[in-house]
This record gives sequence, C-alpha cells and structure tokens, in this order.
Amino acid sequence: FNHYFVQLLTPVCFFAPDIFLYDSNVSTYAKQKLLIPITLVLFGFILFQISYQYIRFWRKPDILKEISVEIKATKEHGDVIFTNYKNAIYYLSDIDPPTKWVHTSMLFDRELIRAVQIDENQEIKTIIAKKPAYIVWKGIPSGELADYLNMNMKLKKKYTNEVSFYSQQ
Repeated sequence: FNHYFVQLLTPVCFFAPDIFLYDSNVSTYAKQKLLIPITLVLFGFILFQISYQYIRFWRKPDILKEISVEIKATKEHGDVIFTNYKNAIYYLSDIDPPTKWVHTSMLFDRELIRAVQIDENQEIKTIIAKKPAYIVWKGIPSGELADYLNMNMKLKKKYTNEVSFYSQQ
C-alpha cells in the first residue's frame, strides 16, 4: 500500500531544498530547529501507516482461504456450494456454481434482478433442489433458504458478525 505515502510528497519536496542546499540564507540553527520536528513528524506518520496497515490488512484473517481449505478437505465428488458472500469461493474450492448466475449480486441486487428479469425465488428453489453441501452466507438468510438451513444444515463457523459457514448435518 505504498500509495498512502503520496501525501508525504508535498512536504518532503517543500523542505528538501533547505535540507540539502548549504548556501541558503537560512541559518544552520534555524535549519536544525525545523529539520528535527519535521523529521520526527514524517517518521511518526510513516510508523503509524505501517502499523495501521499491519493491524488492518496483514493480521486480518483470510476468511475466503479458511472456508475454501475447509471445503476442499471435506468435499466429495458432486458436492454443491452456494454463497452470497464472495464468488471466489467457487474457484478456490474447485466446485462449479449451482446456477448460471455466477455473480452473487445477480440474485440479490434489486436493480440487476429487474434489469435481467431474473426470477430469484425460482433460482433459489433450483439451488435448494440441488441440496448444497455447503452454504456460505453473508447476512441473515430468509424464506426458503432459511427453512433449508434450519432443517438440513448446521452452522459450522461464524467468521464475522455477517459471514456464516454452514455444512450438511
């Protein structure tokens, strides 16, 4: 995420000539008086950015990887996955999507449903008829999917407040 340091370009360019030009009219004492606080602020900002990125991105659990590893370890030939979370789960798990509408927003985004004229209830029924072995769901399932989850699936793991991973009982 090096592009976060672009904001430092202006102050560095502004103060660089005074730091490197020895024949300027500013006294050495004034240069040192400005140089030390500016350097400390810049290094403080850089350390803050590095620590923030480490906490926010590098230490963050990779939910997709965890779910796909779990599915690959337990899947059998012919298993079906259904998700509204991230489409990469299909690819990472080496299982084809259960519907021709591969992108999850096609079944859950009102504008796309209206534009493409998808009968989302029929699509959900078709997917449930295939008896998915795994369901990865973002949010709270409703309707027939919720009934299917309650009768045939168990909650394997809840990764965040939003993402749940279900598998057959």
